[in-house]
Amino acid sequence: MFGLHLVKPGKIEPEWSAYLTASLDDRFAADYDVETYFSKKEARSEFLRAGEFLDRMKRYLLKNGLKETELRKRQRGR
Repeated sequence: MFGLHLVKPGKIEPEWSAYLTASLDDRFAADYDVETYFSKKEARSEFLRAGEFLDRMKRYLLKNGLKETELRKRQRGR
């Protein structure tokens, strides 16, 4: 749905869709394949990339009408 609603119409860059796909594949491997291993370097890289993704989504939401105060409320779980 991410690609269909955000990437295909050009609202978000295609590399973010590829990133989400790769991250989900890694997550499934980590959850269900006992032989899967991620090094500290790989985990750190994924952590940083996830932060970049969240920053990009925040910019998109703010550009498209969500107010900073509303975003902070949602981040706190209100």
